Amino acid sequence: MVPFYEQKKELLQTGTGNHMEFPLHLHLALELLYVIEGEINAKIGSSEYSVHSGELALMFPNTVHDYSTVSKREDTEFIMVIASPLLAGDFKNTLLCAHPVYPIISSNAIHQDAVYAIKALLADKSGNNELSKLFIQLILTRVMPHLKLESNQNLSPHDLTAQVISYISEHFSEPLSLEILSKKFGASRYQISRIFSKTIDVKYYDYINTLRINYAKSLLQNTDQDILSIGFDCGFENQQTFNRVFKVHCNVSPKRYRKIIDNTLK
Repeated sequence: MVPFYEQKKELLQTGTGNHMEFPLHLHLALELLYVIEGEINAKIGSSEYSVHSGELALMFPNTVHDYSTVSKREDTEFIMVIASPLLAGDFKNTLLCAHPVYPIISSNAIHQDAVYAIKALLADKSGNNELSKLFIQLILTRVMPHLKLESNQNLSPHDLTAQVISYISEHFSEPLSLEILSKKFGASRYQISRIFSKTIDVKYYDYINTLRINYAKSLLQNTDQDILSIGFDCGFENQQTFNRVFKVHCNVSPKRYRKIIDNTLK
């Protein structure tokens, strides 16, 4: 099954359910799967796991993963949390630069503070990003001691996809052409391009622009930074390009987007 890049637009998404069949995908977000009842199979990276009642699976940003439910619907309940690294505070760089060797927290090891925070994120409908940050950081504070982390630089040299995506997640706001990546990884431009067109099923520059626009939206929503500097900080060379790409993705200009957000919050 071919993975695809799932474009997450919100800083936080939560949900609950009793059945899940989801294809291979990846995104620039932390994903948490807490199984209340039942059993769900999860492929995370190149390994497969069974997640049972009371266990928590963690998918760090840009980790390919999928799900399939093993138990019957009536015997299954889970909570899903998908959080931007922007909510992770001091844990942000760790999420982007490393991955857990074994990404499952057992029911015996998971701290009740983490369970409480997961359920609180599901219940909270306020859209308060500061509150979401507190809960996400509480979860990470409680689970990180149970995870053995490995630098993304230690990935298999054959895992070019993971290496390229990890690098882009840290450098998307910088000049980042196919030629630059080709020199960085000692691969041809064709090889790099195929990662996106064949493996992730998205064009390279669409992938880069999606990351940049999502970051721009976050800055427009959560800061008073002027629009010109936001465009530059997100990697756009000039205001015209920023406005054009933003409008393609959001159907409005950055200025209009900020005004809509401001009016919504009033």
